[in-house]
Amino acid sequence: MSPRFQRGHVWEQDGSFYVKFYQTELRDGKPKRVQKSEKLCRKDLKHFSTACKPVQDLAAKVMNRVNAESGALAEQDVLITDFWQVFIKHCEETNEDGTRNVKHSTQNGWEKLWRLYLAPELAGIGIKQMTTQRATLLLTKITKEHGLGERTVQHIKSLGHRLFKHAQQTTGLVSGVNPFRDANTLNKAKAKKQTHAYTLQEAQAIMAVLTGEPEALLMFCLGMFCGLRPGEISGVQWTGLQGTDLLIQRSVWRGNVGTTKMGNEELVPVIRQVRQLLEQWRLVCPASKDNWVFPNRNGGPKSAEFVAFSVIKPLCEQAGIYWDGLYSARRGASSAYGEITGNSLAGARILRHNPKTDEAAYLKINKELADKAVALLEEKVSNLNLLPKMLPAPQDVPMADELTTDAKV
Repeated sequence: MSPRFQRGHVWEQDGSFYVKFYQTELRDGKPKRVQKSEKLCRKDLKHFSTACKPVQDLAAKVMNRVNAESGALAEQDVLITDFWQVFIKHCEETNEDGTRNVKHSTQNGWEKLWRLYLAPELAGIGIKQMTTQRATLLLTKITKEHGLGERTVQHIKSLGHRLFKHAQQTTGLVSGVNPFRDANTLNKAKAKKQTHAYTLQEAQAIMAVLTGEPEALLMFCLGMFCGLRPGEISGVQWTGLQGTDLLIQRSVWRGNVGTTKMGNEELVPVIRQVRQLLEQWRLVCPASKDNWVFPNRNGGPKSAEFVAFSVIKPLCEQAGIYWDGLYSARRGASSAYGEITGNSLAGARILRHNPKTDEAAYLKINKELADKAVALLEEKVSNLNLLPKMLPAPQDVPMADELTTDAKV
């Protein structure tokens, strides 16, 4: 039996207005329909009776949310801006395995797009009112007014599609196709900005200024020679070292530890020189009960993005060396592997792209090609003398794998 649509009952008590409704809760393992109420506002000159429009509007907003959360089929429409709160609640829900429905970083990006572009344009519009034509006009308008690029417009369209897909699945208000499926801007968006990839010569210059910063140096090298994303660099643990490979299991964003971008675990090859840097850093790195390679002062994983901003960038600027962030190091890894082997598949292998987003990854990348790429890059790095040596390790610092849970960070 589908949930019943409710309009709610508004009443006044002790100088305030309330709305009453019903919700189904589990009591002793059985669903039971219980009465609930929610305060709307205090009585004042604007909100003077249960029947006045301002009070009724507040009640309608509450009931729209209640009906959307229960999945009740609406006799009337639900404002998109109200349903957004239901959608965000769904994003934050945790599954049985501890993972969220939507990653923290993804939700953060969606909330920015919603606040800056979608919320102002969708105010006062109901879910039933949204059509492909209306979505197209919306995308066209914000593209022109904000001078948006292709990538941003695509992200906005993707968010709109995801929002209305959830409405389709939970409310029954979207009849027919998702309004954002075939929508697109009628204005030409700005072309995508050309991204930068560090060359080996640029990497050499950056590493030269990091000789006194072993932590920052190693972080940069994991991006430049292993193709790790900034969040994956933060999430590296000593237990992930497996011979000549490094197991990438997690990503960290603003202190939140989660799965990798693609949600899977993969081994990435580590060239000999970077393995040596890892062993040198292992002698001096702070203690961490969770075996983080880059622990912060509280024992959790340190943000690679913060180190890049607070350490690497200032040193590069001071030395007059071009710095374009850690993602340019990741792209540099792909370029380096592709160039030295003459095979773009080697570059695709180091980036671990989803096959849907990287045409080269449709082809099977065998281990022989990967081993060849690593050997060639090791030789190239050795000939160019790219990697500086770290400072000697103090003898009184315990090895990372000898630390106990009582060790200080």
